[in-house]
Amino acid sequence: MEVGGEKINFLDLTISLDGGGYTYGIYRKPTTTDITVHGSSFCPLPHKLAAYHYYINRLVSIPPTAESYDAEVSTIKHLASVNNIRHSISEMIRKKAVK
Repeated sequence: MEVGGEKINFLDLTISLDGGGYTYGIYRKPTTTDITVHGSSFCPLPHKLAAYHYYINRLVSIPPTAESYDAEVSTIKHLASVNNIRHSISEMIRKKAVK
């Protein structure tokens, strides 16, 4: 059980009380690594992009603060770079946000 004051982590969200309302952010455990299916692996492209679709869907599904949104976009782009994913993350976010 986790007891929080102004902020609590629930599943993959950080929920904060802010002036009588709630603000949301993305929560990652401290043990989270930067590893997804590597871009050079012999694996179909949809399998390589599955994690990024999940990250982007989570990003556009919750109402994050502007700082949290920018930080998450930066994190997703970093993950794609580290794992040699040569796909436009910005375009993926734009398409998912339009839907």
